[in-house]
Amino acid sequence: MNKILFTIFITALLLLAYSVIKDQSTIDSPSLSDTSSHELADRDHGETPKSQKIIRNLIGIEFSDKEMLQELLDQLANQALEKNDAYLLSIPLIASAILGEMDIYGPLQDKISELLTNDAKNEAGYKAWLWGRVLLAGYHINDTVTEDHAYAHLASLLTSSTEDSPFATWGYGYKAIYEALNKNIDEYNNSLAQGVSIAENLALPEKKADLLWAQVLFLSATAFADDRHNYDLIFDHMTASKNEDGEKSNVDIIQALNGINEDDWRAWGLALARFSIARTDPKNPIIEPLTDAVIQSAENTTSEGNKLLSLLTLAWSQNQP
Repeated sequence: MNKILFTIFITALLLLAYSVIKDQSTIDSPSLSDTSSHELADRDHGETPKSQKIIRNLIGIEFSDKEMLQELLDQLANQALEKNDAYLLSIPLIASAILGEMDIYGPLQDKISELLTNDAKNEAGYKAWLWGRVLLAGYHINDTVTEDHAYAHLASLLTSSTEDSPFATWGYGYKAIYEALNKNIDEYNNSLAQGVSIAENLALPEKKADLLWAQVLFLSATAFADDRHNYDLIFDHMTASKNEDGEKSNVDIIQALNGINEDDWRAWGLALARFSIARTDPKNPIIEPLTDAVIQSAENTTSEGNKLLSLLTLAWSQNQP
């Protein structure tokens, strides 16, 4: 069974990379188009039902568990500042940005930017990934100075990175998200293609969770870009499966994301997937069960950061127009 799943992941990633990267390519499959991703991105704009403004944060919006999540944010922010660790800082940074809590966001942003700028220890892909998180936080709270600063670092690090690591792949995911939000379609297409290409190295059973996380970020980028073609491709590859007789089928997205460990950010992955589906395919019946799955996974996780980001992302998703 593991060999079958391994074969599925390898085949799926190769097909996806080929479809997104190659201009004027022809793929002998009824589920994939021979049109280039650039042409499709331009053509599909405006055809997705949710091609409208996005609410950046939850300022002035009441939602379930808001008080509890604000208290949890305070706790995690203080802990991260004491430990002086960029990764730990990135969690309350994004959460404070989604809530619009500038008093909490400011010190976190200053500290993580200082640590990442002066980091001579970690490889370029790792730093690019964390700058991607800083970039996403800057977008949520409308901190344009940080957006410009983080994007410049992210782009530079990805250019200089020689590692085909999960971190670099996730970095391209965040870069594609930001470019999609700013309707920079040429750069979005390039980042998506580069990320998918590197993700081929994650098509191994032991890297399944890393691959799923990359696909969650790619799916978010296509949702922000109103790029239904590449959304469908990525969604199909995330949910591709085979039964014991070798017959092809698709599991639902909840089953697919169960490939991420409960304490390895599954709930946040489910919440981001819920946003992407609700924006791109708002009549999809999976949205309600997916909402329940986010809540259940957030309750089950022992990771407070996972709980915080998943429930805030869910609330943010539910309050989009």
